[in-house]
Amino acid sequence: MRGSVTSIPLGVILLPFLSPPQDNYNSADQSLLKLLQGYKKQIKTSVDAKEFLNWLDGRGIKQNSKKRYLAILQVLRKDLFGSFQVKVPDKPKPKPLTTNEVDRILNSLQRDPFYHHYHDFILLLLNTGLRLSEAIGLRWQDIDLQKREIHVYETLSKERGRSSKRVRKTTKTNVYRIVPMNSKVYQILKVRSEAKNKQELIFTSPQGLPLDNHNVNQRCWKITLENLGIPHRPLYVCRSTFISHCISSGIPPHEVAELVGNSPEIIFRHYLGSIKKPKLPEL
Repeated sequence: MRGSVTSIPLGVILLPFLSPPQDNYNSADQSLLKLLQGYKKQIKTSVDAKEFLNWLDGRGIKQNSKKRYLAILQVLRKDLFGSFQVKVPDKPKPKPLTTNEVDRILNSLQRDPFYHHYHDFILLLLNTGLRLSEAIGLRWQDIDLQKREIHVYETLSKERGRSSKRVRKTTKTNVYRIVPMNSKVYQILKVRSEAKNKQELIFTSPQGLPLDNHNVNQRCWKITLENLGIPHRPLYVCRSTFISHCISSGIPPHEVAELVGNSPEIIFRHYLGSIKKPKLPEL
């Protein structure tokens, strides 16, 4: 029985994960399928698996993408790929958006005939510092408009190896927190809240499905920044932007850390970036 399984091409095993598209489609699965279909050798042993991973390097596949592909392959064929790891280089110092850049991005999204649907989602990210999976998973039951509070206690996270399928989990640090709304966040939520079921997601795709942050990043976000001439940064920079502006405005680091669900050490190490040139003393 085991021998018959190993003889099945991995592309054939992966194919059912792409149908129906509305349930299981994601760009990582499809990209990996194309690579497997273009690979001319059989993958029957761990040595073959290593050769395939080396082949990916030869095609210039970035380490982040290679790690994502490996996670999928380890779910499909742990016996072949389970012993491998992909080391991703340390992330560079974050480059948060300036106030001017934020204004330009939001104004552009508001006017854009294709991407205005994502304006409110990105505005909320920039003004709350929520993790992408936390914002994607927000439901109306998590919102208290009277107290102007967002209650954050779970995420809608990608299932390992199936980046299109999401499951509800506790937050990354397993900490429940309350994030206050500023006036901008309050206004967009107040408008959207009319006649909504408490169990409904606040932000969805145009088709009413849970948002895929990879698709939002690669399409809406990336193209918007390119059109505005703003240097590319991933969508996750919204969290760094919120943290950096909070610190710059004088909010104590321990309070900012509590707002975003991290320790002060973590926000200084991974999220805090410069948003304005320091004014040096004249001696």
